[in-house]
Amino acid sequence: MDRSSAIGWSLIALALCSSTARAGIFDGRILMSIPLGSQTFTSEQAIKGSESTAERCALVPDGFWVEADGLKECLRVFKSGSPMADGDADNAAPTEAVLHFHGDVLQGGRWQGLRAELISPDIYTRESPASLERAATAFSSLYKLPFFWISRLGVYGSSGEYFETNRKRALPLFGKLLDQIKARFKIEKLHLAGQSAGGSMVAGLIAQRADVGCAVMASPNADMRRHAGFASYGGWQDYFNPASNADTVPKKNAPRIFVLSDRNDRQVSFATQQSYVDALRRAGQTPVHVLAKASDARSHNLGQWGAAAMTMCLRGESDEAIKASVERASGATEPLLEKMQVMAP
Repeated sequence: MDRSSAIGWSLIALALCSSTARAGIFDGRILMSIPLGSQTFTSEQAIKGSESTAERCALVPDGFWVEADGLKECLRVFKSGSPMADGDADNAAPTEAVLHFHGDVLQGGRWQGLRAELISPDIYTRESPASLERAATAFSSLYKLPFFWISRLGVYGSSGEYFETNRKRALPLFGKLLDQIKARFKIEKLHLAGQSAGGSMVAGLIAQRADVGCAVMASPNADMRRHAGFASYGGWQDYFNPASNADTVPKKNAPRIFVLSDRNDRQVSFATQQSYVDALRRAGQTPVHVLAKASDARSHNLGQWGAAAMTMCLRGESDEAIKASVERASGATEPLLEKMQVMAP
């Protein structure tokens, strides 16, 4: 680390220490912490939620203060590649980028009438800004484009309450985040990828934007009405429902849409994805429904196959070739991405 970088990190650390000493609680909720480097994310922040201010958000490396529909949050991203920042005159910098939305970190919560808890506490509490930056570097190398890991509300360094992420009013917040990323890094076209609930977020965003090239959704809950938990509770009406909004996906400059499903998925019903694909087709879109095979016990994690589909989409391969390659490779003993030596997002 050079001297100027060391001084910069020292100033940030000093500011964080002084602000934390003044207040450990902000308006009755936890003050958003700002992990740096190898400092790990905590379960307390994720479960209880956190709050920030614009001033505090300014201390966050690659933090974005975003306001929309009554929400005011500090959203953190982890990037790699060579996006052109404000004031950079390098006109050769890429004008496209891949943005990834991760899957669920917590389960339970008020809508289920259960205590919120981390799905994989051992994994989450080992993660740090440094580990996510390494992952971003691996995916940037794979995609040959700048890569942004988007932290959803309340986790991985973002403020907010986690279970607000997929509610209707959170979509404008993340839409504005994408606008800010484009403006800050001089990006013109976005490629969006997501696993599980992250895929649901991608489905929501492409219904509102005409600047998306490739849109890859792996195991998304794409029709809340057909998801057993939401349907029985009736709470799906407060959430953005992709299948009900398929007709709002732009027909001019439409994205290339890939929906990946495992028929045996025991976490998110295959029916939710089929319903979404059918709704898109009725609306005049041409989604590609890829039937892949997940390797986890619940047949749900198709992250590596989503990454494979994104890679091929960025290379300009045909819909037919992408569908055939992923479906064939996902049943093989040697996964397609094993040769690429990257982990699934």
